[in-house]
This record gives sequence, structure tokens and C-alpha cells, in this order.
Amino acid sequence: MERYGVLERKPLIGIEVFAGSCRITAAHREAGIEMLDPVDLSESSLVLEAWLEQLIRGGDLNFIWLAPPRRSFSRSRTDGTGHLLRPPGDPEGDERVPEVRRENRLWELALYLASAMCEAGGFFVIEHPRGSRAWELRVPLNDARVITNMWLQNGTPGQRAPRVIRGAFAEPSLMPGGRGRRAPQLSEATLTPQYRRHLREAGVCILGLAAALGCPLTSRTPARLVDRRLETVVNNAYRDGEKLYWITLGVLSVQRAFKLSGAYLKSTWAAIRAWRLLQPIQPRIPMTWYVLQCLLVVCLARGNAQRGQVREEWWGAMVAFWLAFIGMLRPGEVDQLRVGDFCFPEMPELAEGVGLVISIRQAKTRRVWAKQFVIVDSRELVEWCRWWTQGKKPKDRFLSLSRRRWSQLLVEGLEILDLSGCGFTLGSLRGGGACHHFKTRKNLGLLQFAGRWRRPETLRHYLQDALGIHALSQAPASARAKLLQVYEQVPLLTTPPPSDALRELAAALEEVEEEERRGVVSAAGRAAAGVRTQPVVGAAAAEKEFEPVPKAKASTASLPEGSV
Repeated sequence: MERYGVLERKPLIGIEVFAGSCRITAAHREAGIEMLDPVDLSESSLVLEAWLEQLIRGGDLNFIWLAPPRRSFSRSRTDGTGHLLRPPGDPEGDERVPEVRRENRLWELALYLASAMCEAGGFFVIEHPRGSRAWELRVPLNDARVITNMWLQNGTPGQRAPRVIRGAFAEPSLMPGGRGRRAPQLSEATLTPQYRRHLREAGVCILGLAAALGCPLTSRTPARLVDRRLETVVNNAYRDGEKLYWITLGVLSVQRAFKLSGAYLKSTWAAIRAWRLLQPIQPRIPMTWYVLQCLLVVCLARGNAQRGQVREEWWGAMVAFWLAFIGMLRPGEVDQLRVGDFCFPEMPELAEGVGLVISIRQAKTRRVWAKQFVIVDSRELVEWCRWWTQGKKPKDRFLSLSRRRWSQLLVEGLEILDLSGCGFTLGSLRGGGACHHFKTRKNLGLLQFAGRWRRPETLRHYLQDALGIHALSQAPASARAKLLQVYEQVPLLTTPPPSDALRELAAALEEVEEEERRGVVSAAGRAAAGVRTQPVVGAAAAEKEFEPVPKAKASTASLPEGSV
């Protein structure tokens, strides 16, 4: 609720109107939110309507959930003789039909109550199907504005899921277009859907903060007043400990929605620049190639010590670390990769230097191309990626674990090497890959093309090899000793495990696990169980004769065919 402008409103008191099964009331009460008894206005009741309006205007309610009837608003609803109740171009329908007349009135009543709630300083929710003719009715909503839409994931089976629209302090520029769908704009063609959604949500948050401070903003507010009020919002957000990135994104969203240039918001942007100067310096520390190789060996050893899903996570994280470093990919881009985005070269092509081509469908920035490509020419990495994606469907995720879990495994791997104090993050992989590429090829043009940077000036933020070496020099002596010991196992990364051995071992382990579930362990099962590897304490304990054993396919359906 706080994401959509419901700020510091405690206690929250709401009511469900046009209630059917009363599930909304029950769900809110389970969440600890006070809800009045639900009200069913499916039939006309002037007493209930007056009572509701009195509660709203008297300040006894914070929010209202409205779910007006929708049967006659269906695009395929007929009067029984084959004629549509609401044909195209006539969303009001035939008022002589009692059902149409009643639901038109209830829809107007829902919008009236929503407007009254907005005027009282609360917020509302209108639940209605996305394709309903009701959205085409010419009924004003006063100062209330739709700010976003969302499909419910748990809709009634066999029926279309309803659309939930939250109303709050927002503007028409921040809401979808007609019939609940936002018209495409050329100004947003270079923005990813995720960034557009964040831009919209941040703008709504800024408008909610402004309204909470008693200085609401609309598109009709003069530019000078908008600047002063946004500056006040920024100052209060700084004192309240808000995120600088979120506030900056919200100001940018309001500026775009109100169609103002940056020159009209000088005071606001000056406050944001001052806030940025007060932020502690957090440089992006690049990871060296030496540290990455040791980290990969750690992930390989930790995965070998585990079974099932945990093994899959460690080995998946290992391949993802390697790919993000060599391909100079951002963490979010790796997280969005699908198996179908990989175009592997044939073996003769790989011998001739033809690399792996990866399609980036949702790049962080689209200033260069909307759809971008990355070429990976590391023979070892190409073989590992081919092995990892073997047997998977094109729509399967390349990184089977979540981004948060991926980050946690990085922290665990660095702790094993005693490098937790060096400040390495997932963002260090792209910077480290850029430094490694420049050191080996000595060509800024090739680096700019490989990293998909629009301007060469941007590279100064990434080519910080001295910073990475300095951070590594601050590591304890135990870290240097572990790095030297683990580095001896780097030849294990040359080739992935053979696929034939994986299939045989996977079949044996599936048989053992099936018998163990039944409580009977046969002699064949015990023999197959002996194939399993013994736990490895850590990367430092990895032996030179270490042979990685793949993860169990029976534990997760997303592993490559024949893997364990």
C-alpha cells in the first residue's frame, strides 16, 4: 500500500462494497487491517448509500473496495434474441432493459463513492474485467485518476481474471489508455517494460508524498509551483531516509508526465544533486581474472559436495559468474536469459574462432539497440554453457536460481576465500570483465563494442583495474594462502563433465531414490549409491584429482538431460 501513496495511515479502516463471497474482507482481516462488515449494494438501497457516504465524508474510512456487477457489461452478452445488450459504440446499452439500467446506475454509484473517497483523502480499489464495456462509459471520475493495472494471478478457474485498479493521487499521463490499455508512445520505445513500470510507480509515490505534505500536484499546476513543491518533497524524502534512486526516478516520471523540461525544475534537480554529493562514495570494484578463476573452482567444489537442487544452484551460479565476466553482462541481463537466447557455434566453427552469440532481449539501456547481442569467444566457457543448456527447452531460464540467491552464493563463495571484506558484488563481474578485456587486447574500440557502451567516456567508470588490485591487497594473509591453493585446481575448468557418464549416473540415482522412497534398498540401489561423491569441506580442500559429479535430475526438472 505504501508503494501506491498510502503513507503513514494507521490504523487503516476499510470496507468492501458490492460484496459477494466477502473474500476481500476476510483477506484484509487476516493481514491485520481493520475492515467493517461488507455491504451488498447489488440492489438499490438509499439508506445504505447515504450511510456509506456519511462514513466516507466523515473520515471514518481510509479506503474502499468496490466490485460493481459486470454481467451486462460483457461484450458478448445478449438479450436472448441474439442482439447484444451493449453493441460496439454504444457502451450505455438499452436503458429499457432492467439489467442494463440497474448496472449502469451501480457503476455510476461506484465511481461516485470512489470520487468521494479521494476528496476525503483516502484511496479506493475498483475491481472489474479488463474487457468490460464499463470502461467506455462517459462517466466522470472527478479528481480521481487511475494509476496502474494488474491482472490477478488467482482468478476464478474457467473465467477471465479480473483487473484491479488502484486510485490515488496521480495523473492521466501515468495511467493506461482507453479500455485499460496504455497507447504506445515513441518516447518509451527505448525503455524496458520493467523500467517503465518502475517509472510509473515512482511517479505515483512522489505525487502521494506531495499530497501527504499538503501540496498536491496536477498537470494544471504552474511550473514554478511544481518546482517548489517537488523541492519540498525531495528535502523531506532526504530527511526521512528515502532511497535517492527512487526519488530521482519519481521526479523524472512527474517531469515526463507534466511535459516539463529540466530547466523548469532547477531547484528540484539542484536538491537532488546536493543529495547525491552527500552520499558516501561506493565505487564499483572490479573483480580480477585471478579471483574469478578461484571463485569458479570454489563453486565447482561446493556443488560437488552437495546433491540435487543445491548442487544445481552452485554449478548454475558458477556458469553465470563466468558468463557475466567474459560477456560483460549486467546481473539483470543474466537473470533474464533464456536457453533459446543462446546460439552455439558448430565444432568446426569454434575451432576457427567463431564464438557463442547471446541475444539480450531486455537490456538495461536501449540507447544503442533495442535488442542487443553478445559474442563469447572463450572456448572453455562455450563448452560449459553448451553442457549446462543441454536437454533444456528454449523457454527455460538459463539461471535456474533467483537473482537474490545468486548474490547470496557469491557472498558465500567469497567468505570461503576470506574475501568478504573486499567489496565485490555482482556488479564487479562486468567491470572486471572490461578490465580483463582491455588488458589482453589493448583496444578501446573493441571493448566499447563488446560491452555495448554507447560512448567511450563511459569506460572510465569501468576501467578501474588499480582499484580491484588495491582491494585485493587489503585482504588478510589467509585469503592469499587460500587463493594460491585453490588456483592449483583451475585446470578442472577446462572441460565440463562428459554427458554419457551423466546419463548413466542419473539413471542409477533415480532408481536408488525410488527404492528409498518405498523403504526398500536393493543391492543394485546400494551399488548405485556408492557412486555418489563424498562431501567436500571447501574449495581449499579440493584435490588435484577432483572430478566433478553432475547434479541429480530427479531433484529438479530444470537440469540438463542426463545430469545428476
